Amino acid sequence: MALLPGYDQYVDITIPDTQIDSDLTHFPILVKGSTSCGIGGKDVSFIFDELGSNSLKIAFTEAGLTDQKYAEIEDWDAVSEEFSIWASKSDLVLDADGGPAYALRMYFDNDHADNTDYIGVSGSAGRNGPRENVWDANHVMVQHMADETTSTITGSTSNDKDGTKEGANKPAEATAQIGLGQHFEDTTSDNISFGDDSDFELQTYLIEGWLKRDVIDDEHMLVSMQYQAAATEGLCGVSFWIGSDNKLKIANAIANSFENFISDGTYENTGVYYYLAATKTGTTVKMYVNGAEVDSDTLSNATIDYTTGETKRTAIGARWHAGSGWKGLCDGLEDEIRVSDSIRSVAWIKANYNFGIDNVLSWGDKVTVFVPQIVII
Repeated sequence: MALLPGYDQYVDITIPDTQIDSDLTHFPILVKGSTSCGIGGKDVSFIFDELGSNSLKIAFTEAGLTDQKYAEIEDWDAVSEEFSIWASKSDLVLDADGGPAYALRMYFDNDHADNTDYIGVSGSAGRNGPRENVWDANHVMVQHMADETTSTITGSTSNDKDGTKEGANKPAEATAQIGLGQHFEDTTSDNISFGDDSDFELQTYLIEGWLKRDVIDDEHMLVSMQYQAAATEGLCGVSFWIGSDNKLKIANAIANSFENFISDGTYENTGVYYYLAATKTGTTVKMYVNGAEVDSDTLSNATIDYTTGETKRTAIGARWHAGSGWKGLCDGLEDEIRVSDSIRSVAWIKANYNFGIDNVLSWGDKVTVFVPQIVII
């Protein structure tokens, strides 16, 4: 069995076939660890016993192989002994014999040098090669939603999609579904803006993220890549939100008019997270809640209008209207907001939900690597 040189401890982490519906290519694996994580409540405090706060002294490979995977540390808390790490672009393949779909190996050794060639850190550390390499080229934007500063958040891909808040702590960083997120308040025009960016003018897309509302019977915008003029002229782009009727909605601008699709079901719970996703390819638009499809509709035309004489604005937590400013203001927590220029598969969307709710990983026992000692007589 091949081992990664230089590390004296490791633990294997498997993903059972029951957690994925079909093979997934280049899928970023979320590795969440705590004193009670994984199937069966595995206690992984032994990793913190070895490393403490030295999060860069880790490495990931596929079990039994030595090629390292890039990883992004979203959260590492040596006090609460919890971490959230994204391990890069793994191919999860169903096993016809019913075995694990994938086995990841996490090495850790406090005596090892910081593994900065393969391990990057979110947030204040800024973008770097390891962090960017976790996400494939179809990820236009990946926002873990933690503060870069109290007024900015930083994207994880090489596309430099960094967001600017309405003001300092507007919204405010808070503990969310996966690590840290942003808490929006609709009475203060909280939003995170990305300005007029043509990279968001997508004809094929996947929009996804986690939303926990503080109140119902109100609009809660997840992502808006649109501009709406004061008059009807100049409508452009896409918006994705839960409306004041508590239904999930997606609006696409076609022929100077928004074509709105609305879910049949309502989502009236506060205090719980919904994983929301929307896709468009050609004229087909679909919406998903917690990994399951809830609506499928057909646009009158495959082309979304992004042309307008006015400045467009892409934002999280609100949409822009030239006549009345920010609209659809979210009142609650948002986390892990992503936009891709491909629709991904239904299995991909479901797996993202499964990983986010902590029921995926099965942890093995700690293994200490035996290093032979040479004794000179």
